[in-house]
Amino acid sequence: MKEISLHILDLINNCLAAKATEIEIEILDSVSENIVRITITDNGCGILPKDLDKVTDCCYTLRKERNIGLGLALAKQNAERSGGGLRIESVYQKGTKVEFWFQRNHIDRQPLGNMASVVSIVNSQPSIDLCYRHSTDWGEYVFDSRDWKGDCEYLSAKQLLQIQKEIEQGLESIKGNKTSTKHKKEVVMTLEERINADIKAAMLAKERKKLDALRAVKSAILLLKTNGSGDAISEEAEIACLQKLVKQRKESAELYKQQNRMDLYEDEAFQQAVIEAYLPEQMSEEEIRTELQKIISETGASSVKDMGKVMGAAQKAFAGRADNKLVSSIVKELLG
Repeated sequence: MKEISLHILDLINNCLAAKATEIEIEILDSVSENIVRITITDNGCGILPKDLDKVTDCCYTLRKERNIGLGLALAKQNAERSGGGLRIESVYQKGTKVEFWFQRNHIDRQPLGNMASVVSIVNSQPSIDLCYRHSTDWGEYVFDSRDWKGDCEYLSAKQLLQIQKEIEQGLESIKGNKTSTKHKKEVVMTLEERINADIKAAMLAKERKKLDALRAVKSAILLLKTNGSGDAISEEAEIACLQKLVKQRKESAELYKQQNRMDLYEDEAFQQAVIEAYLPEQMSEEEIRTELQKIISETGASSVKDMGKVMGAAQKAFAGRADNKLVSSIVKELLG
């Protein structure tokens, strides 16, 4: 095989043959450590202990269409030829972990290849949850298919193309540049980048409830991108999206509280708090009132008939820093 990505795709086919429903791909591409290491983990049927030493033998296979098995054997051969190796850990009926690595600067090391296409191909398979983590000396990119699927089993062709584009952009962002990073300008993270970073942190800390809330935000952002041009989302659209998510959880929490289902109430209230943290700092009622008085004076509003004009100016001025329901109530009071 000409590229490492093709080895990865071949080994993922083994995961699918083992009836895995969860697959995790981890790639470390480090110049400083002089290594390219790939780890593929699944929750498939696993390998019997008596067969574990045989699986890297090209003469061993469970496939009926041919009497040789090249996937693991080729990966091992190319890794060892490039100063690396391959090892396998497996627990029968629980899953398998395959790790293989290459000396990065070895003359015989194959190029990594197009991982964006590989991940997109795997995501076309139904009922597969795929997590792809790619680390370099310049950062880390994480893709999780659950952020895209939501409650759907299948991803559409449009979503698959969008996924490939996002992965390409994500991998490009962690590529090393040839210029010194000593004078690198401070970069302001977008909401999506902040969510991605916090998802990684929550996964490492095993904060399941927080992870659920963050994935809900990520799914909502991805839905906005899929339904639109695929370009960057405006700050106003991001704030509106967050406010909608907060409102949904607030309403659900109130409903569960009325039904005395306190466990579900606490879950919704927790998610509400997590999402609210990404909204701009909220104004106090006194600050809202003062600002609205200025807007009323500037617009020349004198009665409730001018409420639309005041609300339009207020929404631009507050930019998600105030609850619209509270703003509307104060405007009515001031114009009444």
